[in-house]
Amino acid sequence: MSLLGTPRIRAGLHSVITTRNGKPGAAAKTLSVRQMYNVMECVRSALHWAARPEIRLLPFDFVNPMTKEIVGDRPYKDPLRQQILPLEVRVALIGQLDCWQLATIGLLALLPIRPEDLEAALISDVDFFGRTLRIGTRFGGADFSKGKTDLLLPLPEELMPVLNACAGNRFEGPLLVRRAIWEWSKFPKEYVEDREHFEVCLQERLVSRGSRATSANDRKKITRSFLRDLGGVDTNQLAKEFKQRIRTSAGINTFMYQLRHAVSTDMNRAGVRLLEQRYLTGHSVRREIMNDYVALEPQKEMQKYYDYAAPLLKAIENRGQVLGCTASRDGSGLAKS
Repeated sequence: MSLLGTPRIRAGLHSVITTRNGKPGAAAKTLSVRQMYNVMECVRSALHWAARPEIRLLPFDFVNPMTKEIVGDRPYKDPLRQQILPLEVRVALIGQLDCWQLATIGLLALLPIRPEDLEAALISDVDFFGRTLRIGTRFGGADFSKGKTDLLLPLPEELMPVLNACAGNRFEGPLLVRRAIWEWSKFPKEYVEDREHFEVCLQERLVSRGSRATSANDRKKITRSFLRDLGGVDTNQLAKEFKQRIRTSAGINTFMYQLRHAVSTDMNRAGVRLLEQRYLTGHSVRREIMNDYVALEPQKEMQKYYDYAAPLLKAIENRGQVLGCTASRDGSGLAKS
């Protein structure tokens, strides 16, 4: 599309037919208003980058035609929209899960973190005795969360048997593993003994990639690929599992990422303070002016949500016992059935 026709870009985007996430097997449909905005904002950012003096891929007198009048404002969701997955629906959903689903998607039904952050969690990121999960930048910047925020998430006691089962008898590796690994029908391509061994193997992987590991995002992709070689889950696989198996049996019509929206809504209803909500959902609080004056109390505020979500915690605990897929951790650090 010629830049001379920039004023007609928005109109042209209305006629674009594509599939969700560009997947060839999905049903094709027109772009949503949000995606049209994303396309135009991406073009504007690319042109702005190319015109920078140190880049110089465009003439020095180039004027970015993607003005605010053309791109418009970012579409916002209706603040009065209906809650698709309220607490009682998620409680019923837990009753439909098998062992592996409980140890993956069941966690997303309770915890306010992004699926991709849970995908990257290592066993050593969980403090089984202090009951916390650490998320953020690690391995010298080779892996990081969205916005490069750091988070120490308090965990409820009722969830620990499920996390013990996730670890199994492993000391290190991805906390969540693929179904085939969980069911012992397949084995990981690689194994690590502890955190130090993991970091050594990861560094060797990064060095072996050479020129393909030049940017932070390149290194992150390589790190996530290494986690999958260790048997780790992929968020696309979890989304597919939710779509094809879980939502039909639970009688709901939505996508996996709505679980995060539902948890965030329940945190608000439980009375969790806004600053702690931002922190506990993995958003940056560094630019919040109140961060300069108010000390965070994530443990106390998160307990408000866990008290509110007590029926969900009970459902997870009961489902794990019924399925026989939870375990207890002894002092040696080994999980035993």
